[in-house]
Amino acid sequence: MRNCEFCLIIFHPRPQVKNPRACPDLLCQKKRQRTNEREWRAAHAKDPDPGYHRIRRRQRISLLQKISRSILECIEVGGRFLNRRYDAAELGQILDELTLRLGIRRANKLCLSDFSKNAEGLGCDP
Repeated sequence: MRNCEFCLIIFHPRPQVKNPRACPDLLCQKKRQRTNEREWRAAHAKDPDPGYHRIRRRQRISLLQKISRSILECIEVGGRFLNRRYDAAELGQILDELTLRLGIRRANKLCLSDFSKNAEGLGCDP
């Protein structure tokens, strides 16, 4: 039995948690998370490299552009298969904007990494 640091009620901690600080209540969990983040930032205040976030952002944007290019290639293959023409430049801009707004995690769900291998196996021209 432990006391919650935030609401001071007594609770039964989960056995998987080594040093429980908060009860299972959602508000207490949010307060615990904010406290943990605040403590981490205070402990690592001198660590951040000023260029780190800029470099990581460039890497994310580059990866998102690769994803949108692979999606565009898939659409172009489908267009050739269906004998339809698409304006590749306009479609590319739309896909770039879409992937940037979605972000890495959601954009990765749009693109299968093995699609080109699967397309080759089906006899498609990627």
